[in-house]
Amino acid sequence: MILSRHCPLVQRELSAFQRVLYCSGVWNYLVGGFTTPLFIILPIITIFGGIFPIVISWWAAGARPALP
Repeated sequence: MILSRHCPLVQRELSAFQRVLYCSGVWNYLVGGFTTPLFIILPIITIFGGIFPIVISWWAAGARPALP
C-alpha cells in the first residue's frame, strides 16, 4: 500500500495531521508484528532454557540513589 498510487500519504485531500495519524497506525502494526512473537517466545526461553533476557545485578540496583 505504501508504494502504490493509492497510498494515503500522497493524497492531496489529507492534512498533515491526518498523515501523521496514518503513519502512527502503520507504525503500530509494524511494531506489534515484531513484539508480539517476542513477548510469546521470551517466557518460554526463560522457563525452559533458564536464560533471563534482563539481568539486574546488585551493583546496578544499588547504584541508583534511593528515592525519598
